[in-house]
Amino acid sequence: MADPTHPELVVIALMSRGHTYDAIARALVLSVDAVKSRVARARQRTGAKSTIHLVALCMARHLIPLLREDHS
Repeated sequence: MADPTHPELVVIALMSRGHTYDAIARALVLSVDAVKSRVARARQRTGAKSTIHLVALCMARHLIPLLREDHS
């Protein structure tokens, strides 16, 4: 399967940090529908069965950074 595009990866990375569709749309100055469309295209491109599967695939392929806990 193919990797997501850069704009799709930006959305996926924000999702991996717990941001909602609304918050992502505001941050990227997009409509919520545009954000959902990027997720849907990325799922199709990667063969992911769900959004969480999409995030996991991208992390496993090192396409988005793994989250690190701050222990300060």
